[in-house]
Amino acid sequence: MKRILLVGATHLVGSHILDQALSANLRVRAILESREEAHRIQQLYPSVDSSVLDFLVVPSGEITRPRVFSDALSDSADPFEAVILCLAADAYEEVDCLSRYVAAESERVCRILGSIKDASTAVGRVILVSSLTRFAGWLANPSTSGHPRRYTINMPVPEPEIGGVDSDYILEASRASDNVIYDAICNWIKDSNTSFEFVALSAPAIYGPSIWGVDHWVDIQEANLEIWNILNKQTSETVPSPPYGIYSYADVRDVALATIQALHVPMTRVNRVYLSAGSMPSTLIIAQYLTARFPECEELVQSDQLAPQLSACLETAQSPESEDSNNSGSILGLGRYRSWEEAVGDVAAQLLDFRRRRERTRKMGMGG
Repeated sequence: MKRILLVGATHLVGSHILDQALSANLRVRAILESREEAHRIQQLYPSVDSSVLDFLVVPSGEITRPRVFSDALSDSADPFEAVILCLAADAYEEVDCLSRYVAAESERVCRILGSIKDASTAVGRVILVSSLTRFAGWLANPSTSGHPRRYTINMPVPEPEIGGVDSDYILEASRASDNVIYDAICNWIKDSNTSFEFVALSAPAIYGPSIWGVDHWVDIQEANLEIWNILNKQTSETVPSPPYGIYSYADVRDVALATIQALHVPMTRVNRVYLSAGSMPSTLIIAQYLTARFPECEELVQSDQLAPQLSACLETAQSPESEDSNNSGSILGLGRYRSWEEAVGDVAAQLLDFRRRRERTRKMGMGG
């Protein structure tokens, strides 16, 4: 049974990778930020033995500390064959523009790869999983600096500054930024004489249901925040969110499956995989779909008030094959990509359930 090290197992993408890894009979050590996260995962998989799933706690911001991967990969009697990195976007205090963010990210990833190289010669493959929305925030809202922040509901939402910026430009500029990091990694691998193979697996904007369900709004991650905003256009409970003008998408379940498949598919020393199921339709069409599927949405969504600058990009969804030009899905064994209706509908079902539970709690608190 193959053993892997997974960084970021509580993130939207990482949690789906963990779930599919366990379903594929892989043994996993997960690097988490707290013991509370470990307890939460244990509650989700109560029957999974510690010999199959165990944890290492690394506090936030310390993933590049030199001894982290020495500790994580230290079991020489039962070595790890692969490492999967689902790195949370870092908020660099000194970063004030996209180019500096890209440089900082390049350095961070290379430092992590160096730690893996120094810690174990048994690791045969390292997979880096990411989305393009971490770059798009800088392009859509340059005046507010698109670096990662923690928002709360009812905070003022800055208007996206994409009205005069072509969404194709945001997508291509984000891919170019991703390419810069990939090139830096390739150069580092070439100079460092690593023994492991490297796979960079990226997707544009990532949608899809949470493994955990939604118990608090911070459980709504990645581009799912845009669905939350569509469902709350008539309230003040909106937040600045991805996809920041990126309308190409992939379902998180497809990204996770592709990651697990990338553990097994024969590849060269350095590999690039880009997953895209096509384009999301306009916010207007998404709203119409939600009101047709979920009658209660009629009270939450009014299509004539949806942000027109966000719905001007595409009026219809493109076919799934339209963007998978390098056949990444077929190479990694994806029979088909999930449709935008599947992704949006499953997310909306969780969000509406969350709203209903919150409303019941609010009424109980008011004594009625």
